[in-house]
Amino acid sequence: MSARLRAHATRLASAPAVDAPGRPQLTSLVDMMVILVVFLLHSFSADGQLVEPAAGIELPASSVETPVPPAVQVVVGRDRILVEGRDVATATSPDLAAAVATALPRDTTAPCAVQVDRAVPYRVLAAVLAGCSGAGFADVRLVVREVAP
Repeated sequence: MSARLRAHATRLASAPAVDAPGRPQLTSLVDMMVILVVFLLHSFSADGQLVEPAAGIELPASSVETPVPPAVQVVVGRDRILVEGRDVATATSPDLAAAVATALPRDTTAPCAVQVDRAVPYRVLAAVLAGCSGAGFADVRLVVREVAP
């Protein structure tokens, strides 16, 4: 054996051992599993749908403890009415109930959750509720903020 081959064999023998090809690195596998667990915990909610009040809306307080199911969102602000995030009417629109009813989706199997600012007059709320009922929603719920008991 030549000196060059012996030097190469010595270098290979003293090199650190490498895992066999096709065998996953344990550290990478653990990192990937941690990322998946964090993602799944973040995206899964066992308490029902978390409802964030719309900007500029002050919800009334309540001691309710039931979770909110997934629902069609209707936001009634001091001057604007939003259905699923789309601006559909103003609080002073002449035919508010019809505007809300036409903007609501046709699938009425899910409940309709209405967020209403505390300062909104009752006649505006009544018109929005009439629009939800006119669109075929049998389960219309008012969203409130939970207060500590």
